[in-house]
Amino acid sequence: MIAQFGKTFLMVGSHILGDTVLWASAKSFTDIFYVLMRCDADPSALQKAFIASLDFLNVCALDQDDIADAAVQDWPDFEDCLIAAGAAKVEADFIIARDEAGFACSPIPALSPDAFFQHPQETRNITYNFEPLL
Repeated sequence: MIAQFGKTFLMVGSHILGDTVLWASAKSFTDIFYVLMRCDADPSALQKAFIASLDFLNVCALDQDDIADAAVQDWPDFEDCLIAAGAAKVEADFIIARDEAGFACSPIPALSPDAFFQHPQETRNITYNFEPLL
């Protein structure tokens, strides 16, 4: 489990230490719910996890104007365009994504999780490591 979610743990840790502010789109919650329900997850447990995640995640909701502004940009992947619109709305420094190339048109740079953690090391000599306690 640690190998699978290690970068997530590090991101939450960087938030707890006050080094990052984490944002997610409101749609992310429905996407996660849908995917995990297909794996027979417990809906009550998922919703409790969503509530707990609000301790470290801010939620960005897009409105009608955001959708219209994104649509006229004519990106090849509209979902990536909406993610970039949300990042711009919250004045994010980076978009953390598995597919950095999908954000080539974004005014906000997209980084892989690995590149995201290299940034504080290169700019402030901060390194995040996950060390299991057991």
